[in-house]
Amino acid sequence: MLVTGGADGNIRTWSIKGTALEPLKTFNLKQLSLQSLKPIPTSVCLSADGENILVGTRGGEICELNLKISKLSVHLRSHFDGELWGLTVHPSKPLFYTFGRDSMLAVWDLKTRRQLKHCKLESDGDALGISHSGKILVVGFNNGTLLALD
Repeated sequence: MLVTGGADGNIRTWSIKGTALEPLKTFNLKQLSLQSLKPIPTSVCLSADGENILVGTRGGEICELNLKISKLSVHLRSHFDGELWGLTVHPSKPLFYTFGRDSMLAVWDLKTRRQLKHCKLESDGDALGISHSGKILVVGFNNGTLLALD
């Protein structure tokens, strides 16, 4: 079997018969509930048993696709473009926040070192701060504006 990934967000499996390739299955990352900001496969690797595909995406995820049940499991999420300058730690919870030139604001768990939530904001930025109470998060955008999140 051969596995390919394309800029259209599709991962395809192929059977090899002599010198011919025959398509088997197509999986679209947008339809598999990846929730990526850029669900485009940049690398694919078929497991030795042919049951799973490890996928790296342009959106900064590393995930595993089970071919038998078409289930996608996300192992890692990260920022995906430009530099990361915005970083702040919650004053009382084991959380930290990041914001970067990819316009992505993310919440991370310090104990598990995993991303809990993420969203794309209106612009990119370099600054991030949190109030002493931990209730107000302030984002500084490169266009000169500030956003206070409760």
